[in-house]
Amino acid sequence: MNIAVINASKLSANEVQLGCNVVASQLWWQVAPAWNRTPWSMKFFPDGRFPAGYLELHIFNTSDEANALGYHGLTPQGRPYGRVFLDAGKWTVTASHEAIEMFGDAWCASWTDMPDGSEVADELGDPVENDTYTLKLVTGEQAEVSNFLLESWFRASEPPPYDYLAKLNKPFTMTRDGYMIVRKNGKTTQIFGDSYPEEKKICKLHPASRTSRRLSVEPLCPPAKPVSVTIPVIGGN
Repeated sequence: MNIAVINASKLSANEVQLGCNVVASQLWWQVAPAWNRTPWSMKFFPDGRFPAGYLELHIFNTSDEANALGYHGLTPQGRPYGRVFLDAGKWTVTASHEAIEMFGDAWCASWTDMPDGSEVADELGDPVENDTYTLKLVTGEQAEVSNFLLESWFRASEPPPYDYLAKLNKPFTMTRDGYMIVRKNGKTTQIFGDSYPEEKKICKLHPASRTSRRLSVEPLCPPAKPVSVTIPVIGGN
């Protein structure tokens, strides 16, 4: 699968290309290997035209939903897409979060059984959405990206780590400012960490979001204490 980045914001083409290179490299070198899956490509199309078969990730200046940094959902035709907004935070973190969750479950249809008999939505960023790190490429380019869950998080008996930054100590848990979508006996609910911002909860119910799709939603928050990683580059013109 491929992701096309389309810029409708005040960012220059060079700024978008740099951020796209970093997020594309994260997907290729970190996320896909962690999940033992074929890597996805991610490419910026400056003229907004891209080949058939690409999923879309749009960058805008202003959010169309209060307090939303970004969201991902499905078009009326069922096509996955993502949106990133500059007015609500560091856009590369948001783009990373959206791309990772599209990679994990583009059609927001997968759930995993938990030990208590309920199911948790397969959203790879939400439970650790406020944790970020700085990703440096061998070319010298760098940007902040989002933490993400590992396969072990979805398995009750697996040893740690459970997320890329090793913030969690048990499967099916979240950070204090994380978020989960849980379904039990046909009822879907949203569970928020103790420190999850109240003003952000409403944005989970945006009608275009994945959560409205599941009766739940997605987010991304301001960066936490940064970590630095250096990897090769995937992307470019």
